[in-house]
Amino acid sequence: MQSDLHQEKTGAAIKRGMGKVAALFPHTRLSYAVVIVLAFAAIVVAAVQSYRSIDRELTEAVLSKNAALAELTTVTLSEKLDRLVDIGVSLAARVRFRQMIGEGKWVEASHILAGVRTDFPFVDRIGLNDVEGTLRAVVPQNLRGQTTKEGNGLIE
Repeated sequence: MQSDLHQEKTGAAIKRGMGKVAALFPHTRLSYAVVIVLAFAAIVVAAVQSYRSIDRELTEAVLSKNAALAELTTVTLSEKLDRLVDIGVSLAARVRFRQMIGEGKWVEASHILAGVRTDFPFVDRIGLNDVEGTLRAVVPQNLRGQTTKEGNGLIE
């Protein structure tokens, strides 16, 4: 019982103390609300800035990787095209090959092209066209949807 009385006195003293504090700061609840709103706003601003920073870094990383991939692709294609030009120059420099083409001997010219494929394994197919652009010979000799005359690489 004495403890109940003591608790009541203590509770009353706390209420009087809180009343005095409330009297000193009449807008305490409003102040707490303002502080909470400002803290929340600060957290939101920090989160947005962090998101934008991470987004910018990831975008830069992706763009950097894409640029490196484009550079590698450019170098690879350039090297392959240079090799193909070298093959064309090499064939054009062969007098006998040029004579065969000039005379329309497509079968004999295609035999020379077969040797090119063994020397340059990255070449899948080589074709010979006449001056009008008509495909006359192909090495290897099989073409889908096209027929060859007597299997010799000559296109009908």
